[in-house]
Amino acid sequence: MGAAPQATDMASEVLSHLVNLGYRLISAEERHPRRHFIETDDGLHHLVTHLRSVTSMSELPDPADWFRRLLAGRKIMLPEQHPSGLRTNAAPYENVQQMGSGMASHVRTR
Repeated sequence: MGAAPQATDMASEVLSHLVNLGYRLISAEERHPRRHFIETDDGLHHLVTHLRSVTSMSELPDPADWFRRLLAGRKIMLPEQHPSGLRTNAAPYENVQQMGSGMASHVRTR
């Protein structure tokens, strides 16, 4: 097995992935009316699980603890729109499919 990646490389990789999904890290003191944040342990757990699957965080003994230390003094603002461009309540890292013509059932006519 190769050597574990450097902490700064891993932090850059993780932060870059978050930005690509549309997340923003802001100071914990900043106030943004009508904006949504990841504030629950459950929401953070799901995000860490996703990040472990797409970044080198999977090589860490405790990725959740490392991620909490990375976020120290900041909170995660959810993107205003899903990266797919579709209107959905799905998390930014979840794949979504557009509903419409591809989903319609075919009707037989006589």
